[in-house]
Amino acid sequence: LSLAKSARHLRRSIGLVEQDTLSAHPEIRMGYVGPFGLNAIPILADLELKESQNKVIGANRDNFHMVNANVGRDFQVDQWEDFTYPVWGDKCSKCANELEFKRGIEVGHIFQLGTKYSKSLGATFIDEDGQSQNFVMGCFGIGVTRLLASIIEQKHDERGIIWPVSVAPFQVIILLLNPTNNRQREAAEHLYEIFQKHGLEVLLDDRDERAGVKFTDAELLGIPFICLI
Repeated sequence: LSLAKSARHLRRSIGLVEQDTLSAHPEIRMGYVGPFGLNAIPILADLELKESQNKVIGANRDNFHMVNANVGRDFQVDQWEDFTYPVWGDKCSKCANELEFKRGIEVGHIFQLGTKYSKSLGATFIDEDGQSQNFVMGCFGIGVTRLLASIIEQKHDERGIIWPVSVAPFQVIILLLNPTNNRQREAAEHLYEIFQKHGLEVLLDDRDERAGVKFTDAELLGIPFICLI
C-alpha cells in the first residue's frame, strides 16, 4: 500500500490507526479487519484486486478469517483506484514489461499550474478567434542548494567532502605550516599570486594553528588540491 497515493486520493493525511480510535467501530477488529459486512463504511480497493478470486480476508471477528472471498458476491467495492506501491517485477501499466528500479536524485521540480492563478489574477490574452482566455501557467526550477547536497552525497569520504574541480569553491588551498617563518610566508604569498594570475580560485591558510589542524580542515572542506609550504 502506498500511503502517498492513498492520501492524495482521499485528500487527507493517513497514519496507523490506534486501538482507541477503533473503539468507536466495534464491528472492526484490529488484526482481523476485512471488507465483509461493513455496509456503513465505504470500501476502497486497488485495481489489481478487480479480477482476483477466492481470496483470504479478515472476518472482522477475533481469530477468524474468511476464505474463498470474492468481490461482488461477498462484499462490494465503492471505489477502485491505484493504491499500491510498485515493486521490482511488477508489470508496467503502459507496456506490460517488468518494472526495474534505479536510484536517482531529485534536483528540480516542474509544476503544471494550469489556469488556477491566472484566473484569480485576471491574467488573460486574446486568442486567434478574438476570445479572451486565461494563461495556462507552469513553473520549473533547479534547486542550487539541492544540487550541492547531491554532490556532497556522491562525493565524500570519512574525512569530509571531495568537491569535483568544476564545482569546488576553491580549486587549491595553500597550507602555510609555519606562519612565523618569513621565507615560507613569502613563498606562500608568491604562489598565491601566481595561482590567481592563472585564473584559479585559491585559498591561503596562514592561521597560527598546528599543521594537523590545517590538514583536517582542508580535507573537511574538500578542496581538490592541497599545496604545502
